Parts: sequence; structure tokens; C-alpha cells
Amino acid sequence: LPAPLFTNYTITGGTNISLAAQAYANQSWILQNSTDLLNGISISTNTSASNQLYQVGIPVNGAVTPKQFFRLISP
Repeated sequence: LPAPLFTNYTITGGTNISLAAQAYANQSWILQNSTDLLNGISISTNTSASNQLYQVGIPVNGAVTPKQFFRLISP
């Protein structure tokens, strides 16, 4: 599968992040979160739309974890 590409993000109120990515259509993707780019923790699995758009919103806490990295992997 072609690698997904994050295209946009929005932080709302410092407590939520909305991520958008271009990804292979109608495919399940696992969103992982990491603080060090080495150890990813799977936090959700969603399917990209038929127009190759993947969108997800998740809560964040910048006071507890000031740096967070996200990646999409194929199951």
C-alpha cells in the first residue's frame, strides 16, 4: 500500500487534535501515538473514505505530554 500522508491538523482548546491524511481508499489504518518516535502505542483503528481521506479526532494533554508524534500503519 502507498504510505499515508498527513495533510492537516487542528488543535482545539489545547485539549483535542483533529488529524487529516491522504491514505489508500477504503483501507483500515491504525493510528499510533509516540513521545519518542520509537515506541508507538496504537490508539485507534479507522477506515479511510472512498475519496482517500482519513480523519480522526483525539484528546490530547499538552501539560502531561508536551511532545507527541502520530503515524498511520496498515494492520
